[in-house]
Amino acid sequence: MLKRTFLVICCLASLLCVESASAQLRLTSQANGLPTKDLLARYALTRGWWGQAVVDPLGDRVIHISVDEAFVYVQTDLGNITALDVNTGKRAWYYRFGSNSAFISRAVSDAETVYFIAGVHLIALDRFSGNEKWMLRLPGPATSQIAVDDDQIFFGDVTGMFYALDLGRINQFARDGDLPNSSFDTVNWRYRAADQIRYTPLLIEDEVVFTGDDGTVYGLAKADKKQFMHFEGDSPIVAPLSHRGRLLYMSIADRSSRQDKRIFCLNQKTGETVWQRVLTQPVLQRMIVVGENLYAVPARVGLMMMNADTGQRFWVNTDTTRFLAQTESFVLGEDDLRNITLIDKKTGITEGRLPLRDFSIRFQNEQTDRLYLARLDGIVVEIHELGSEFPIQYRNQGDQPIEPEMAPNDATGQEGDATEPAEPATNNNAEGSNEPQEPETPQEEPANNNSGFRDLFGR
Repeated sequence: MLKRTFLVICCLASLLCVESASAQLRLTSQANGLPTKDLLARYALTRGWWGQAVVDPLGDRVIHISVDEAFVYVQTDLGNITALDVNTGKRAWYYRFGSNSAFISRAVSDAETVYFIAGVHLIALDRFSGNEKWMLRLPGPATSQIAVDDDQIFFGDVTGMFYALDLGRINQFARDGDLPNSSFDTVNWRYRAADQIRYTPLLIEDEVVFTGDDGTVYGLAKADKKQFMHFEGDSPIVAPLSHRGRLLYMSIADRSSRQDKRIFCLNQKTGETVWQRVLTQPVLQRMIVVGENLYAVPARVGLMMMNADTGQRFWVNTDTTRFLAQTESFVLGEDDLRNITLIDKKTGITEGRLPLRDFSIRFQNEQTDRLYLARLDGIVVEIHELGSEFPIQYRNQGDQPIEPEMAPNDATGQEGDATEPAEPATNNNAEGSNEPQEPETPQEEPANNNSGFRDLFGR
């Protein structure tokens, strides 16, 4: 009898140990694996696909992801780039640069070509095959991200020189086998700014707008660098510019960030101030425009949603420190602990958190309602709302597909199904009511209030 009791106790103890080990394994899988379907389904989200970018196992890591209408481009510390199909996550091509560079720009694309800077080289790849079209040595180390249109590519360098390179001339040199050793022979024009240029230039119709580190805004004609705007404030600009049509959004703060802390909306054509807001903390991140909504993050305050045309504030979410994407129901961001926050778009209340800290490379999506996340080892995942078979296009409404009456639900095209980790622990829901809140009445500002600024418009 005692022997039987002892055996029963041993069996129960073994089962408890196995269950404990299994639970620990599930926690480990959750920490290191893909977001589970059960976790995402709590918030009516789903995983569209996952893919694997090529990462050198010896000292390489993912540093950038960028997205266009066809591909997700994953770039690594060694200058390598992988293109994943934006709809399926399947690997389309891979390009190996294989050299560690102090500066690597985010990939940008036009209809046929992908461009990026690695060190002092500007590299052009075929958009659909990844084959190298040409590699051009720049006149100096670039410090800004690049912008491209059909005719030219724009960037700034450490000396404050801003360049416009002629793509037609470069492509002709490459076809003839006469590509010069330096890009000087391909420069359409150069413009000397007062300080180093670090932020991405904006291309608005026939003009290019960029800022120097001293906070001065320059506006030049793309064709011949004719200056139409020179904008200086009493306090420098402290974040990259953003725009919606002809409206420019900028953030200024004095050097100590103790006094002058404002965000502005300017009419880029006339230079008039459309609206401005005085803040208690500076906005040090680029403001994001999604449709008619403008998202800003005042330091130590949280994510603020405003009307992009009027500056009217709708809500502030103090849990969130960075904007990531906007879906039909949620605004997605990240908190101080690198969790993904899910914010009710109408009320600004945090509805939940996704513990996806390992997916530390996040794309700020102004184009669609998709969330793109990457791990340092090259795993990339796309997340969207359940029932959203086609992306909502915020920038190009004409590209919105016509949904069929009977759409198959299994056309996610996943690269592979990893073993599903166990269901994670319950997320912390935000406190407070879910009742809609009245938006704050905006501060009234005169439309042509340019006090404190000196501007020049030579139209």
